[in-house]
Order: sequence, then structure tokens, then C-alpha cells
Amino acid sequence: MTAKTAVSAAHARIAWIDAARGIGIILVVYGHALRGQMAAHLYPTSAASLWQDRLIYAFHMPLFFFLSGLFARIGTSRSGFVLKRLRSLAWPYLLWSLVQGLMSMAAGRYANAPIRFDELIRIGWQPIGQFWFLYALLLCDLLLLLPRILFFTLVPVLVIGSALSGRANIATLAAADLPYFALGVLIGARRLSEWLAGRGRAAGLMLCGWGMFASLLLWRDSIPTALFTYLIAIAGIAGTIGLAVLSARAGWLVALGAASMPIYLMHVIAQAGIRALVAPLSIPPAVMLGIVALFALIAPVVAWRLLSWLGLAEVLGLGKSVARVGADKPDSSRATLGIGKLRA
Repeated sequence: MTAKTAVSAAHARIAWIDAARGIGIILVVYGHALRGQMAAHLYPTSAASLWQDRLIYAFHMPLFFFLSGLFARIGTSRSGFVLKRLRSLAWPYLLWSLVQGLMSMAAGRYANAPIRFDELIRIGWQPIGQFWFLYALLLCDLLLLLPRILFFTLVPVLVIGSALSGRANIATLAAADLPYFALGVLIGARRLSEWLAGRGRAAGLMLCGWGMFASLLLWRDSIPTALFTYLIAIAGIAGTIGLAVLSARAGWLVALGAASMPIYLMHVIAQAGIRALVAPLSIPPAVMLGIVALFALIAPVVAWRLLSWLGLAEVLGLGKSVARVGADKPDSSRATLGIGKLRA
């Protein structure tokens, strides 16, 4: 690989990873908006809406575990690694769990799923809402402190343990998604980016991934549930990555990916707020769903930019400020919630 090609591959890596995060966070927001609208009886719980829900939840969070694994490295200081993970995962988890939980308590009966005070004080071991992902990812990250061979040996052991326990707590939830994270660790961002340097390979990966995804749906009844869960998630991840590489020039998608952490942390609050405003209006359910989802994507980005300008983004656990994200070098990337440039 020439120097010019290497530089191009590095910049392409950042673009496609941002695009993959953008696709993922759109699915997260839309999926939560869809469930929220159905729970509030503002959108019909039909076969079509249930199918949308199943398809989204089949792979969108495994995608983020995989993207995070691509960048997961201990580095030279193990204590520094732990401190960074506590700052980038534990702090936003605790802060925004409290913020969202307290707002839900204040909303009372107007909240779709009101949080009780006893639930809020248990967030140290029992996550609320979407924040389970940050907790689970922290546990996956901390497993990297083990010797590499032991880490990979533990993956199937923990997956089996999770299946037998029925995903009863956050530890077993993390274990269930550990294979996607471990696959990202095994492949690595640089190796995958170099392999995807040609658009032909990206197109092939996209077609194979989504083709496998569709085929698995057709053969669903003949595949054991546990195996089906992992196969369809991997197929969705592959299809999304191929699509992300081909969509890396879409600036709006890349921008959403760069803001995926603020969106993830704040989108449920944004959805609840806009839903309360538009619910009394005579708006078709599909239009209302679109409004809620779009607002929940845009409002956190606006808030992140404002808080960055005020110098508060990092203090509030939203990741690096807008300016610092733009200044990151490709090889300094670290994915949290698939966030490469957002987490150093």
C-alpha cells in the first residue's frame, strides 16, 4: 500500500464508521419512537409495525457492540484504560440515568413507562431504559484486562451461561452481546478498513449480508432460536457495514454518526417532550411517528452543539465537544456506542 493509499484508507475508515454509526443511531431512535408511539396508543400495533420492530431489534445493538470492539485496545496503561472507560461509559450512564429517571418520575402518569424511586436507586446494578447498553459495554471493555487468550476463551463460556440463566441481569445481558464485541476486537478497525478499501468489496458485503438476512428470515422456523439470533445479527452487521462504506460521502449521515453518543443519551427525553406536544393534534399516526423520530435525532445534536459551545459537553458525559471531534486524527479513534472520533 502506497503512502497516498494509506492516507485515503485512513480517512475512508473514519467516514464509513461514522456512516455505520449514523445508520445504527437512526434505527435506535426510530425503534424507540415506534415502541413509544405504540405504547401510548398513538400508532397501530399491526403486523407491519411488529415486523419493523423485530427487524430493527434483530441487529441494531449488536452493530454497536461490534463497532465498539473494532477500537477496543488496552494501550500502554491498564489503569489509564480503566479510568477512561469509567469517564466515557460509567459517568454518562450514571448521570443520564438519573436525569431521565427523575424526569420520568416528574412526568408521573404522563410517562409511557414511569420510573419509581426504588428503580432509580438500583441503577448501580439494574439499568433503566436504554442505558443498559453503556453498562454492558463497560463490562465487555473491562474483560479486555484479562490475557487475550483467556478473553476469547471466556466468550463461549459466558454466552452459554447467559443462555442458561435467561439473561436475568446486566451481567448476562452483557455476556449475550459479548460475541459481537469480541468479533470486532478480533478483526480490528484497521484490518477491516483496508479490506473494504475497494467499493466492490463493500457492495459484495452489503449484498451478501442482506441476502443472508432475508434468507434467515425465510428459514426461521428450521433454525434453533439461539443460533438464529446470532446469525441474523451478524448478517445485519455485515449488510450495514457494506452500506456504510458505500454511503460514506453522505455528510448528513456521517454527522449523525459523529453525534451518536449525545443522541443515544438524550433521544428518549426528546421523544417524550415532542410526543406530549403533538399528541393532542389531529395528525396521522405515521406522520406523528416521523415527527417524533426526526425531532429525537435533531434536538440532541442541537443540544450537543450548544453545550459544546458552552464548554459543558464533556462535563455532562456527552463525549468530546464538536470542535474536538473535528480535530481528531483517524488513528486516535475509539468507539463507544460505535463512536470512533467521539471517544479518545
